[in-house]
Amino acid sequence: MSSKQWTLLYTAQSYEEAKDLAKSRFNVCQNRRSDLNDQTKYSFKCSEYRKYPLCHFQIKIIVPDNNMNSITIMSKNEHEHEQNERNTTTRLPSPIRESISNYVKCGLSQPQIKASLILNYPQSPIDQVTLSNKIVYERRRDRPEIFSVYDLRNWCSQHQE
Repeated sequence: MSSKQWTLLYTAQSYEEAKDLAKSRFNVCQNRRSDLNDQTKYSFKCSEYRKYPLCHFQIKIIVPDNNMNSITIMSKNEHEHEQNERNTTTRLPSPIRESISNYVKCGLSQPQIKASLILNYPQSPIDQVTLSNKIVYERRRDRPEIFSVYDLRNWCSQHQE
């Protein structure tokens, strides 16, 4: 449901008031600023535009140069956040990521983790590379025994004798 007309929403006394209203009430972020001859236009778009690429909701704040106390706030289109219209991602779903974290903490091997995930989440295809990367990440997290190359060189130079 997309309309091509700008609709007047509100008239504010200052740009800060208009910006605060737009961000808090309409969940938008600043997109562009246009300095024109007699006014300045600020364009805002949906804060979740990366997650929902089909959402074309916009807010426009117009600040006239001759009357700084009459700021116009206008909107165009509507938020479109349908679940099936989300951007695709290669990240594993949250329940699977949490399960992998728990399995690594229990000390399971990669084949055991994969077998457990296939049993617990048969409907979710799990990419082998993504799974491997997540397991490596979880194993490296919070492990003080893993050092950097710099630490290794320092240790070697101290124990050369």
